[in-house]
Parts: sequence; C-alpha cells; structure tokens
Amino acid sequence: GGDSPRESVVSVEPDLDEELTELPDHQELHRGALHVSFGNGAQQQLPLYGVVHQAALSLSTKRLTFARKHVSVVQQLPLEVWSPSRAPVRWRLEHILPARTAADELRDRTSTRITGKPPRVPRDEPSIFEFATTSGSFEPAPGVTPKRLQMLVRCAPTEPGFYRSRYRFVVEKGRHAEIDVEVEVTLNEEDDQYHITERAVEDFVFTESLL
Repeated sequence: GGDSPRESVVSVEPDLDEELTELPDHQELHRGALHVSFGNGAQQQLPLYGVVHQAALSLSTKRLTFARKHVSVVQQLPLEVWSPSRAPVRWRLEHILPARTAADELRDRTSTRITGKPPRVPRDEPSIFEFATTSGSFEPAPGVTPKRLQMLVRCAPTEPGFYRSRYRFVVEKGRHAEIDVEVEVTLNEEDDQYHITERAVEDFVFTESLL
C-alpha cells in the first residue's frame, strides 16, 4: 500500500529566528502558524511571523549639561531627535514635575552622614531652558533613513544656583523619550569668559559621536 498521510512542519532558519527575537524596543513580534491540508490527507504547518512597529522617538543624548557659567552668560547646546520606527510619529514636549522618592531621601541621608553636610539638591526651573522646537511629526519612509530634526536648547538663567529639569517627548500612542537638562550658574566673574549669544543650528556640527 501507499504511504499514509503525514503532518510536516516547515522549520525556520536559526539565524532568522534569532534575528526576529532580538528586535528593538519599538517593535513587537507576533507569532502564528498556517495549517495547510492537502487532498491526500497530508497536512503541513507553516510558521508565521509579524512585526508591529510602534511609534517612538530617539534622542542624541539623555542629558544635556551646560558649562558652569556666570549668571549673565546665555548658552545653547545642540540636540537631535528622530524616529527609529516605520510608524507615523506625532510628538510634543512637556516638562515633568520632580518627584522625590523614599530612595532619594535615603540616599541624601546617607550622603549627609558620610560627608557631614547635606547634598546639593538641584532646583527645577524650566523657565530658564528653551527648546527651539516643542512639537512635530515624522512620517514613515520605507527604505529611507529617517530624517533627523536638529534643534538648539537655550539656557538663559536669571540667578545663581544649580538647576536641573526633566522633559518628556510625548509620543502619541507610542513610546516616549525623556531628557534631563542641567546647569550650574554662579556669580564668579571667572566663569564669565565668553558669551554665546544668538546662534543658528547650522553653527553646530552634528556627528555620530552624539548618538
């Protein structure tokens, strides 16, 4: 007699399977199977893979630290923003209010006990930091490297102190990105060596070292 009907499974190359399981955070892997039945009773199972691209943003850095300068000095630093996803991205910038946790309090007490003086706690003063662009969008372009948005972040303090503010690039129905911006401002005339007044984004050279 002839061979009895069999069920076969089509395997996936190990390299492909490993590549699919090591996806970036903004991509989600979904697995499935396609069952095929033939007229002779044989069956075959084909693995299916689907990758869902979630809207997301990437930043050239997670922290911008301005140089220690005199209160009269206005500074600017470059920042790059881009979308690593193939999904449309719409975003807006918002300031995040600071929230101290129990871990922060414990760390401060430990530092005080070791050094004999309380730690320097940064002031949150978002009014002294200004982003050149506060909202925008990225449209998908298959096969094309995502265009990067180059902007300047301006720091214009009004009084001495140590400042740090956190901002969130809120992505509509997607993955957000956050950045800390900080500066130490003094009344020391030695910190008044130069002034950075109004400069255009073209004055800065954006390189891969910023990534």
